[in-house]
Amino acid sequence: MPKPGETLNYLLSELESMTEEEVADNFSAKLLREMIPTMLSAGLLTPDELQTFLFAKNVKLMGGINAYVDSFLDQVLPRMRTMARAERQSTKSGTIVMLNRMKTYGGIDADHVKRVEEALEELQTMTGGRRDRKTRKTRKSKRRANKKTLRSRK
Repeated sequence: MPKPGETLNYLLSELESMTEEEVADNFSAKLLREMIPTMLSAGLLTPDELQTFLFAKNVKLMGGINAYVDSFLDQVLPRMRTMARAERQSTKSGTIVMLNRMKTYGGIDADHVKRVEEALEELQTMTGGRRDRKTRKTRKSKRRANKKTLRSRK
């Protein structure tokens, strides 16, 4: 096993030498659930290195960065459009991090970079929508009612 600080490079080199099937077998979800807490607590991987490794593993499993981008955008963006505001806000920052990672990953073609940039723009402009306006009006109405009550007591 490699020393702390060298673990990420070791894991990435192992990924490169494996086929998609070998990656699925050697880095299954069950095995990773058992392995990751130990690696983090022993200081063999930092949380950022873990994210880098998992991202590279997913790219390898999907058959490349372009296929991963297609799959991610086809699944995640439609789901985010239908989420409630609070849920969307908590998911938004992690999705932006993933999209930025995709955009700079080696081997991504220009068409997929453009799709990622469009998705980033859409995420940046996502708002709470109609539900927020109703909430603001309700709060404003409550303040007005409180002011009237206070005035009548004077």
